[in-house]
Amino acid sequence: MTCKQPALFALAVCALLWGPIACGPDDARPHAAEGETTRATKPPRCEAAKYSWSKPTRRVFLAGVSQPHVLGKGGGRFNDASRPVPHPDSKVTVEEGPDVDAAKVVGALDAYSDWGFLYGPGEIEPGRSDGSALSYEVRESGVYVQLKFGQLVEADFRRTCRGGVPTSRGHAVGIGAFGGSTLDCTETLHLKFLKDEDVSLGEATREGARAACPSGSRASRKS
Repeated sequence: MTCKQPALFALAVCALLWGPIACGPDDARPHAAEGETTRATKPPRCEAAKYSWSKPTRRVFLAGVSQPHVLGKGGGRFNDASRPVPHPDSKVTVEEGPDVDAAKVVGALDAYSDWGFLYGPGEIEPGRSDGSALSYEVRESGVYVQLKFGQLVEADFRRTCRGGVPTSRGHAVGIGAFGGSTLDCTETLHLKFLKDEDVSLGEATREGARAACPSGSRASRKS
């Protein structure tokens, strides 16, 4: 997604069934026989999993910001140096049925949503600089900050399996990278041109301006 605007230059995710538990003297449940090993029972393996989805939603969130870069007349260049800010992570919640593999569920959500690549729980931190020599160039003086965005996709799911394994139902959240932007803190943000589906991008940009720009700068004011 590319948004051309003087102040905003878009750049390009105890279910363990323990064996017999020791009982008190008055407990009628049987004890494990002497010498018998107690084992945990794993959830049944799901063969040929099929997913159905409902209530899918998507939004953009602020994932990282940089320190301000002060550039004089004629502008200049600066390197990517963003740092993460607190943001959502991928997760899967099972509300009914056997436990599931969270990464596989998020992968199925990714295939279903077609809203960009989604990562499983703990697989990505979209706000962190990747360590590359990526640099930015601007030709006007100003106080510039870099913002990095992520996208969150979530939906309710229903998983069915072969072989008599019960159906699982729950909610899945997947996140992915959503590019970034360079923002001039000396300019007022004008985000009303964004389409309805991009409102969350505008909200994330405002949040980034408040977090990264110097206090009192034009970009950090409510527009």
